[in-house]
Amino acid sequence: APWQHRIDAPVDPGEKFRARPINQEHAPRRLAPRVFALAEDGDAVAQGLIEWAGGELGEMVNAVARQLNFEALTFDVVMLGSLFNGGARLINPMRERVSTVAPHAHFVRLEAPPVAGAALLGLEQGGVEVAPLRERVLAETRTAFG
Repeated sequence: APWQHRIDAPVDPGEKFRARPINQEHAPRRLAPRVFALAEDGDAVAQGLIEWAGGELGEMVNAVARQLNFEALTFDVVMLGSLFNGGARLINPMRERVSTVAPHAHFVRLEAPPVAGAALLGLEQGGVEVAPLRERVLAETRTAFG
């Protein structure tokens, strides 16, 4: 598909990106750890890319906060996925960007597999009182899905 492209990192921020097709199914999973490793080793382009990505994630949070009129509310921004194992270089730009729109947002890491939330929502939709089952569902999904 024409929208499946790879962006080659520019030498300097003003240089235009050049796109070419890649195997999108496998590349991100393989490339993200490498970009984080390069950034840790001092690669300025990798560092800039991670910081840019953090800012963009923050803009996505801001868009949702604006749409839901959450700007003045206290709410959790739940970070899930291995990308956030990259730490402060990704999270700080996201946190800074969000603080300009939703200063009371709290950033938390997801402690349970995402399927736990789906299981709880499914039970709730089926008319089951989930509060007494919450800890059991969380424990069993951690065991089953890590």
